[in-house]
Amino acid sequence: GVNINGQEAYLFDIRVKNQYQDHLQGKTVIKRLSTWFAKENLQILKREYDLVGKSLAYQFDVHMDVDVSFINNAYYPTRVKYNGTWKIISKKKENAKFEMKIIDFDF
Repeated sequence: GVNINGQEAYLFDIRVKNQYQDHLQGKTVIKRLSTWFAKENLQILKREYDLVGKSLAYQFDVHMDVDVSFINNAYYPTRVKYNGTWKIISKKKENAKFEMKIIDFDF
């Protein structure tokens, strides 16, 4: 197990195996999906995604990192990090990189 946001967690990690990366080039979108589950109740605490896609109409290469926290008796995303590029046919290429922290949970 690992520690995520002060909680003991299990890591479930899916990746394209090295020996298949060339063979699956252009055939898979999810290159990596990592999910951390709380040992206590298997609640998702964090996810990281690496997504890559390419066709005649579009191409993208995106990394997302999302943290989830227990607030007011419910789980909410509290931090989202995004770094990626998008290109859609007939549009300019878009690059974006940001980190969003969600801190106000007054209900």
